[in-house]
Amino acid sequence: MVQKAYLALYRYWSKDELREPPAHLLYRVAKRGAIDLIRARGRAIRLFKKLPRPAPVDDVTGPLDRALRTLRPEDAALLLMQAAGGFSYEELARIEGKTVGSIRSRLFRARRQLAQRYDEEGGEW
Repeated sequence: MVQKAYLALYRYWSKDELREPPAHLLYRVAKRGAIDLIRARGRAIRLFKKLPRPAPVDDVTGPLDRALRTLRPEDAALLLMQAAGGFSYEELARIEGKTVGSIRSRLFRARRQLAQRYDEEGGEW
């Protein structure tokens, strides 16, 4: 996925079509690639449900992991980019190509859904 992000940056840069900071393009391509991987993983799980699943490699486990997986991939990625990546609303808006207001409302709804699903999964505050 990292190679894909850097190749996209190189293509834009070499054609002189880069209209945003390179870091934003890298994050956007990487985020979209991660969403594609999550969707592909979901399809594979549905198709091969009887096969044993590999152990998760990420640091998020338990009820939080299960709650995150129930969110839309775009919302989960946005939440993780802000919480783990430390991006501000303005940076997320530039990366997503949206307004700050839409990012704030999407994050508000995603946090509310995450809290509800976290409770449903038996998570403790």
